[in-house]
Amino acid sequence: MQSPAPARRRFTGPIFALVASAVIIAHRVLVGTSAPAVMCETDLAPAKADAVMLGASWCRYCGDARRLFTEKHVSYCEYDVEESQRGAELYQKSRLQGLPIIYIGQSMFVGFDRDALMQAIQALPKPPLGT
Repeated sequence: MQSPAPARRRFTGPIFALVASAVIIAHRVLVGTSAPAVMCETDLAPAKADAVMLGASWCRYCGDARRLFTEKHVSYCEYDVEESQRGAELYQKSRLQGLPIIYIGQSMFVGFDRDALMQAIQALPKPPLGT
């Protein structure tokens, strides 16, 4: 005589809520919360930006750069290399690997190096008082 098949366990409410919370927390820790992107093609002309970034929506370090620019009140814009034809062209022309690629003044940065970016930001010309 065969014994009955074991009953399948289902996630119950509290267990499901715990697992869902852990996934959300892990995602925020690993990916981070990102400042909204300021797009060069729609939000701000690159000529008016202090920094121009080639990035992607999924790029953690691009999010770190966005947060830094927002935190330090740096005028910047971004080309998404996957969503923007111009962004894809600029990325291909750069012949570089990795994101973000950031241009500040005459300097170019590949990847996110907070200290190097802060030096470049601090070297930017200061706007006249009262503007």
